[in-house]
Amino acid sequence: MNFKYDPETDSLYIHLNRSRSVKTIRVSAHIQIDLGKDGTPVGINLENVSDYIDMYSGKSEQPDVLDLILR
Repeated sequence: MNFKYDPETDSLYIHLNRSRSVKTIRVSAHIQIDLGKDGTPVGINLENVSDYIDMYSGKSEQPDVLDLILR
């Protein structure tokens, strides 16, 4: 798993594995999950992530939201 933050779009992409995405599901206004060809999640995109996480300290103001996503 690795993470990539884009400060221009204020989005955080979480790569869950190296599989290629074939479908994206919008879970909420600011969260999308990419699925592989077998239907398993391969990545998670979080938009407006600075509303939830201080990208420089790594501290989350709403840890329960991130905990639900990363389970």
